[in-house]
Amino acid sequence: MRANSASPSTTNSGSALAEAVHSSADCLNQIVLLVGHRAARATPDEQHPFGYGRETYVYGMLVAMQLFIVGGVASIVIRGFRAVHHSQLESPLLAVGVLCVSGVIEALALRGSIRTIDPRHRAKGC
Repeated sequence: MRANSASPSTTNSGSALAEAVHSSADCLNQIVLLVGHRAARATPDEQHPFGYGRETYVYGMLVAMQLFIVGGVASIVIRGFRAVHHSQLESPLLAVGVLCVSGVIEALALRGSIRTIDPRHRAKGC
């Protein structure tokens, strides 16, 4: 029977672990942006006669900060762990498959984002 490796992941792949952290951060980003979008749609009141439209920018800034902080810290921690605990890649095909599927999903998300841009603004370069 084999001893437990230093990493609890199935593949012992640092890139697959980093992709899992990245995907989790993306999910959290979407939740934060959804909350911001709902907050921005609130009707104007006495304290905010022009409405809450600028809340979108605040939540966008929170997402940007989360990307830099969580992404940077996670990358440093994963790299530090891998530097100390060397382990052999166990399931390379699974790791490559996960990364390929993640790449396709990211490409589809980018395509969807580009399609939401108003064609009139794209024509003007705005």
